[in-house]
Order: sequence, then C-alpha cells, then structure tokens
Amino acid sequence: MAFLFTSLLPDDLHLSRPKCTGRESTLAGTRSLVLDNGLFSLSILPEYGGRLCSLYYRPLSLELLATEFITGPRNELSVRGGWCAAFPSLLADGELLSHLAWEGEIAEVDADHVTARLWVAVDRVSHKIEGRVRVTPGTIVVERFVRLVAGEAAVTVEDVLTNRNIWPMPTTWAGVISLRAKAGDVAIFPVGAVEVQQGVGPFGNELDFGLLVSTPYQAMARDLREGWVGFRPGGAPIDVRLTFPKTYLPHTVVMAQRDDAHPAEDAFRFMPIATAAPVADDTRGGALVLPPRKPLSLPIRLEVGTGMITSGEWSRPGLQLAELIVNQRVPVGRVALWRVGEIAIALKTHRHLALLLPEWSDTSLLTPEDLPAADLILCADVPTRALLRQLAQRTAARFVGTPALRQRLLEEGFAEERSVALSPGARFDLPGLGILATPARSEKPGERLGFLIAADHIALYHAGPTEFLGEFGPIGQQFHPPLVFLPLHDMTITDALHAARQLQPRVVVPLGPLGAEQEFDARARDQHVSFAIRPLHEAEGVMFDGYKLAPLDREE
Repeated sequence: MAFLFTSLLPDDLHLSRPKCTGRESTLAGTRSLVLDNGLFSLSILPEYGGRLCSLYYRPLSLELLATEFITGPRNELSVRGGWCAAFPSLLADGELLSHLAWEGEIAEVDADHVTARLWVAVDRVSHKIEGRVRVTPGTIVVERFVRLVAGEAAVTVEDVLTNRNIWPMPTTWAGVISLRAKAGDVAIFPVGAVEVQQGVGPFGNELDFGLLVSTPYQAMARDLREGWVGFRPGGAPIDVRLTFPKTYLPHTVVMAQRDDAHPAEDAFRFMPIATAAPVADDTRGGALVLPPRKPLSLPIRLEVGTGMITSGEWSRPGLQLAELIVNQRVPVGRVALWRVGEIAIALKTHRHLALLLPEWSDTSLLTPEDLPAADLILCADVPTRALLRQLAQRTAARFVGTPALRQRLLEEGFAEERSVALSPGARFDLPGLGILATPARSEKPGERLGFLIAADHIALYHAGPTEFLGEFGPIGQQFHPPLVFLPLHDMTITDALHAARQLQPRVVVPLGPLGAEQEFDARARDQHVSFAIRPLHEAEGVMFDGYKLAPLDREE
C-alpha cells in the first residue's frame, strides 16, 4: 500500500532567521509606530516631533536612547530626549521641529526590511544678523524615513528637507541623538580635541562621562576628519557609531547632563551639525542652504558592534593617564603618586586628588585640564593670564600658590574660593590633608614655592624648581619628611646630594633629565647614603605607606 504524505511545513525552514515587523501601538497614551528587525526594537512618536523614543538592543538587553516622559499638572504629556532634530535654526525656535505634531505611517514592511515615513511642514526660518533675530517666512517640508534591515544591528534615520519656495533658504540643521550614559562611558570624536563651551569636564577627543565635574556640559568638535562620532559603553563589550555625510554636517556638538538624583536620565547628547557657528548668519558661512524645490537628504546611521571605532585614539597621552588616576582606588593610610611631567606629581588619597607643580606646556605629559577631577592644583609659579583663565574654566579645582596667582585669578573674575594664597611658612588645611608652603629660589624672576604635605599623617616634600636652600636643614630637622621629590634642574648633583642629606628622608625621588637622575643615583650609591633612591619614570604610579614606594598593582 502506498502512502501519500502531504507536508504542512513551509519550504523555508530557517525559523531562527530574524525577520522585520512593523505595527502601530500606543505609548504613554499616544500613538506610536513600532519597528523590529530581531536585534532592534524601535518606537517612534509621530505626534511628538517624529521622535525616536526607544531603541532597544536585544542581545544585551540594552536601551540606548535616553528619553524622558513628563506629565504636567493637567496630565499633559511632554517628551524630551530620544532622537529628534533641531530645525529650522539653533535660536530659541530651534526645537520647533521636535515639538510639532508630525504625520506618520509604516510605509513599507516585509521579512527583510521595514520603513516608517513621517512628515511635517515648517513655515519660517530664523537667523541672527548683526546681533538681531530676523524671521523669514517660507515653507520647508521635512520628511523622515526610519529604516531597519532584518538581522542588522543598525538603524538609519534619513531626514529629507524640501524647500517649496522659489528662492534658496539658508538654515541651520542638527540631528539630536540622546544616548544613555554613566561613569566609564566614553564619547569619541575624530578631531584633535573638542572645544569646551560650557561646564567643566574632560578635555580631548575622548570624553569620559564619569569625569564631568559640572553639568550641563557642552563642547564643539569642529571640522571632523571623518563623518562619524563614537560612543563606547564602559559596561558593555560594544561600540556605538553614528555616521553621517561630512559634506553637509562637518561639525558635532556634544552635550552631557548628569543628575545624581535621577541617574536613569543621565545622557550624552550628540548633535551632528551643519554650521560651526551657533546660528546661520547673513554671511551664510557654514549654513545649510536649501535649493528651491530640490530635496536635500541628511541620513544618520547608528550601528552597534565591536571594533567599529578605528580612529578612537587618545588625542593626548595625559588623557589616558588621567583615566588611570581617577579610577585608582587608594586605601586609608596610603598615598598614591604618579609622575606626570618632568617635576609634576599627581597625588591621591582616599578623599583628595591634587596636582603638585603642574606643567603648562602643550608638550607636557599631563596638564591640569587633562585632570578636571582634581580637587587642588599646587602651583610653584604663575602661568600667563590667558593660560590661567583657560585652565580655571576647564577645571573646578582650587588653585594653591603665591599671592600673585590668587590676585590674577580674582582679576579674571573667578570666585574667591577658587584660590588660596600662601607665602613660605604659611599653611592650608583640609580634612586629611595639610599643605605648608616652603621657599623655592632660582635665577628666574618672581616668587616660587615648594610644598610640604601631610596626607593622612604621611609626610612628603616637593622642593619645587629651586637652587640649594639653607632652609633644607631646618625642614629636615623639624619635619623629617620620609619622601622627598627633588628637582635637579637648578642644582648641581653635589648640591642635590647635600640637600637630600639635610632633609633626612627615607626615600628620594630625583626629578630631572634622565642623565642627571642616573648620575644622582650612581653618586649616592658610591657615597653609601642612608636614604633610598627611587627613580620614577614618566606616567609611572606608586603607592606610599610612609616607609617605601610600591607598585600600584600590589596595593589594589
């Protein structure tokens, strides 16, 4: 007997292959469009600026977009964050587009791809001309196409601007993407360094969210080498890259907002932008000029993966060193120390972070602006007025130095609490940290200081840029600092050895050119001195317990 089997299974048995879906739903009581490609689940709110309010990455159960829903006293809903646009300008009406009610539909959907189309019309453009705001009537249609491809960890948001007028319209356009952020998450830009415009925080081309000292923080990355910005979550093994046409969007603004009371709302906000100026002015310099009747496409693509940010190198070595310093844990009763320049030292206790004798040159390994999380900056001399102003703007640290340093900061308009004036013999105390100013002399004009520091009852002395001093003997007899940092630039090796003997330390760290340090070490050993010599290489960190210097990895 012959049996006839009729299969009820589909011919395509790849049941695990991701497929795209699109549907209408509701979110927070309003209409939403939901797109899915197996890796991303994406929600769009047409009535709130065509805003992408959620981008959920399934493999890591990770919500990428930072969106805030606010219900007013009359139960009216407002939405902030997410992925929207600033248009038609960056003036007060710049967010007009993101607050208009758009029309929207799922335009195309099959197993391989899904597309949502949204659209709205804008009836005016604002410009700032010679200090005044001018509003120009005109109709510009904005269409937004949001596309997903099955199984692809990427979403493309293409905004198409069509000027319906018979004359060109200058505008300023920016995409605004708010990504959830926390300490350890890093924003990366293909530039030498961003230009800080507001707030205090990291400086360079890699901005660690955890190093923000004050928010809101805003910086501008001008003239990108490549058309992308990157985001690297500290707690996830992925890169997030935003790519866009650099021809139209050659700059990027990055903003950051941190709220310790509401960490779920913490965010990096990236804004690929058409103009390096805050507005499109009458010169049309850097503005986005829309031709009559002809659509202009501005796509931004967000991709998730590993190894996607290939140019995310440190713009300055000091930025990487600063991250190591900030992340280093220091137990009570210990002091962590790093050599961050020829004579500059970073000092960290379990409650304080200080820079001793920082160096101001761009070629320095680490400058104060590289370490905005520092509490104190102990200065041997006074930098130039322009440099001091720049440093004070980029760090919230308190400057400790000569009366001339404090006077210059006050003249630049900085608050009195930002500086402490010390003369030799004067003392400044914080809980767990005492600072005594000592003299330092050289052939260069102007007053200079060294510093004797007691950190958690552990004393150390940095002599500063100085010649041999008669005060070395009294300092050694009265304080017996167990650790001495001894710059060699202004002293002969003979004078430096004599100074070290008078200071009566347990350990001496010579600071100078490599040849001078090696000669100091060799001659000290030949003379069988009673103290240990511990050269410290640039960027090297050690832990001090009052008796010996140990590598950091032994004390973690």
